[in-house]
Amino acid sequence: MYSVCDALAGRGGWVRAGECVCYYRNLYTPGEDAEVDETRSRRRGFYSIRFNVTFRNKGDICYFAYHYPYTYSFLKTAISKYLSQIPANLYYSNDVIGDSLGGNPINLLTITTQGSRDQVSSREVIFLSSRVHPGESNSSWMMHGILEALLTSADARIEELRSKFVFKIVPILNPDGVINGSHRCSLSGLDLNRVWDKPNKYLHPEIYHSKAIIQYMCDVLKRPPFVFVDLHGHSRRANVFMFGNNPEESWREEDKTVQHEYEFMILPEVMEQSSPAFAFNLCQFAITRGKESSARVTVWRQFGVNKAYTMESTYSGFETGAYKGFQVISTKDLKEIGRDLLLGILEAWKRSHQPRKHSKTPTKKKLAKPEAPTVKS
Repeated sequence: MYSVCDALAGRGGWVRAGECVCYYRNLYTPGEDAEVDETRSRRRGFYSIRFNVTFRNKGDICYFAYHYPYTYSFLKTAISKYLSQIPANLYYSNDVIGDSLGGNPINLLTITTQGSRDQVSSREVIFLSSRVHPGESNSSWMMHGILEALLTSADARIEELRSKFVFKIVPILNPDGVINGSHRCSLSGLDLNRVWDKPNKYLHPEIYHSKAIIQYMCDVLKRPPFVFVDLHGHSRRANVFMFGNNPEESWREEDKTVQHEYEFMILPEVMEQSSPAFAFNLCQFAITRGKESSARVTVWRQFGVNKAYTMESTYSGFETGAYKGFQVISTKDLKEIGRDLLLGILEAWKRSHQPRKHSKTPTKKKLAKPEAPTVKS
């Protein structure tokens, strides 16, 4: 909740509020043409939420949000602010790779250390994206931490990152959804994280153009991304975790013959050790039929990027790790997670040039749970 009176008094900010919270399935029934939940063989129902709030200030104006908001205009303002602080040796560009259905620009940021053409072209590429689901504003706060570090930090490790990699970043994959207040879809009424396998230039320009950048890297430059990470928020699980692609856990039998060295395990393993919010035991590596058209599976299957992930952040708190027991995640935490991801990528790059400790199947404890089919990411 955001109180205007508190903000004017210097006590501003979004705070968790409400008591007697109850979320339940109600008695309203969908129409005959409603979407059917294939996992339960029934039409999706409707739900209600009830809670009590005590307003402290007379005549106040209060706003309620599902999670800490992060608007399109806030991103533009933040980037403009950071550009006045960037190191002298930093290369930065903000290119428009296309327009959304609503005519909003699809921005692609490029960040690296300045160098000769040969130096820059020899660097590996990291492709990061977020906010394909507009309601998952926590993904934007993680991206905020990434951009803040890459554009302003003088930390030696961040400088090493910028000199080793070229970062290609689409900070808001679904600008129409963010601007117009959608929770999951674009103006097409579709979930854009279910069209990556065959995006339509006219219906899904956001994905069509973003995917084209990756395809150009792979087919023309012959330099597929070293890591691809699509940032998301998760409404039901705690901590921060990843979905990856293990051919041995694919729904397709032919995938199980694919040769690999468990490269997909490296980054999650590193994150478990370096980020107190990250929970490796919640990571899943199954490739299910329902996720074939998602970003992480498409980038793995069509472009051969072994380190292609969905990274999920909780809306609530932590059930494991150093933060266990804390039931509130802050914007500061989310920004730190973004920075942790950057440092994790650097360490993963170093480890990828070393022999893997396990050349056979990872321990079943680490890959215990199959990906729940009802979870949409």
